[in-house]
Amino acid sequence: MRRAAARVRAARFAIAAGAVALGSASAARAATLQAGPGETYPTPCMAIGAARAGDEIDVAPGTYTDTCEIATAGLTLKGVGGQPKIDLSGTNHPADYKGIYVVSADNVTIENLELTGAHVDDSEGGNAAGLRVTGHGLTVHGCNIHDNQNGILAAPTVDGGTITIEYTELSHNGLGDACDQGGCVHNVYVSKASSTVRYDKTVFQ
Repeated sequence: MRRAAARVRAARFAIAAGAVALGSASAARAATLQAGPGETYPTPCMAIGAARAGDEIDVAPGTYTDTCEIATAGLTLKGVGGQPKIDLSGTNHPADYKGIYVVSADNVTIENLELTGAHVDDSEGGNAAGLRVTGHGLTVHGCNIHDNQNGILAAPTVDGGTITIEYTELSHNGLGDACDQGGCVHNVYVSKASSTVRYDKTVFQ
């Protein structure tokens, strides 16, 4: 009996040790990338292109005009030391003609960024967004999303999933036309997913 109990304890220890080692390896693989003037990656999208699953990208204050798809799962894109501004005003070319950031990956976090100026012509749909979302589990925290044709436009490719918007201001997005008038452009438009808005300063103007 003592030998059997010892074997059980040894097996439990081996499983626990393996779990710790696996967790440590995952933590070791995650990295923090620096984006901004004088940093390794001059723009957020250059860092996004280099990032791996679970990485964090710290974006320095400044105004950026690049736009891209976020296709890396678990990525955190975060403004640090102030709120960086991603401004596409006066342009007509957001990523894929859809949004400043097109979030196709799951469990992405967008934090402390200002997103503005997303616009496409009517021939391209007339509904460019600050964030265009097809992935699941997006969290938007502490952002300012304004003066886009859509603020957040989310339509996951598979039904279900969640989107969390917290401590975020959304204002002056959309063209002011209602769906029954042929338009569907809003501060937030979510389809095929459930959304949670917490401590939100949403302004519909």
